[in-house]
Amino acid sequence: MSQKNVEVSGLFFYPVKSCRGIELQQAQLTAEGMPYDRQWMIVAANGRAVTQRDIASLALVETALEDGSLVLSRPGHGAIRVPLEHAADAAQQPRLQVKIWKDECAAIEVSPQASEWITRALESTRPLRLVRMAPGAERAQTSPEDLGEDTRVQFADAAPYLVIDEASLERLNSVLVDKGDTAVPMNRFRPNIVVRGLPPFGEHEAGSLGNERYRFNFRLPCERCVVPTINQQTAERHPAREPFATLRDINPLDPKRRQPLFGQYATLQTGAGETITVGDTLQG
Repeated sequence: MSQKNVEVSGLFFYPVKSCRGIELQQAQLTAEGMPYDRQWMIVAANGRAVTQRDIASLALVETALEDGSLVLSRPGHGAIRVPLEHAADAAQQPRLQVKIWKDECAAIEVSPQASEWITRALESTRPLRLVRMAPGAERAQTSPEDLGEDTRVQFADAAPYLVIDEASLERLNSVLVDKGDTAVPMNRFRPNIVVRGLPPFGEHEAGSLGNERYRFNFRLPCERCVVPTINQQTAERHPAREPFATLRDINPLDPKRRQPLFGQYATLQTGAGETITVGDTLQG
């Protein structure tokens, strides 16, 4: 699908998987995604990833990058700072096997203090750990036929970038409002790149978008879970599972499975090291 006059209207990254993201005006592009995107993750004692599906209050943990540190905070629970870069002895630290969906990879605990803070801040009755991928570790690509054999991510679900067009959200919200429900903001869907100029759900049909400096390949529709039913300001779950239920009707992955789509996973075709900026114009 050839498109002109597509504009970048929003940029976001999420340092800690399932915690609040950070909005940007510009970002450096890398093959693995935006710098520091999903480079940290919270895991249970068995190493399995903990997300808003498990603990909705992850939505209330704020993230910030300040003076070489990742700062995590939650009102009423204070804050903690951890280094953005690995310590000099990180390669010698004990490794943990962690699991994201069906993927396993080696990680290290950031610090006992950070793990204790996140356990308290989430008011968890079980111990949690804040981890990041171990130096030199790599997570295997489990969907090479869709995303490419060489595509790598840290703790993102599947791909380096998630792209959503504003018209898709507008279409969803118009149906929600017509049903007497409340419109939802874009942060329910945790995109990296928001664009305007495509028709509703047109990102599923766009083969690529870019300009003379960089280009994205649109690879795979994002199959949605129940996280978009969680209010990102309050951590409350919608009693009728909206907007999941409505999205399942208007944009299903498979009518038999009734699983909704929203947004398109993308990889960087060209332009590693270039800067993407809000207001950039893209072409198909």
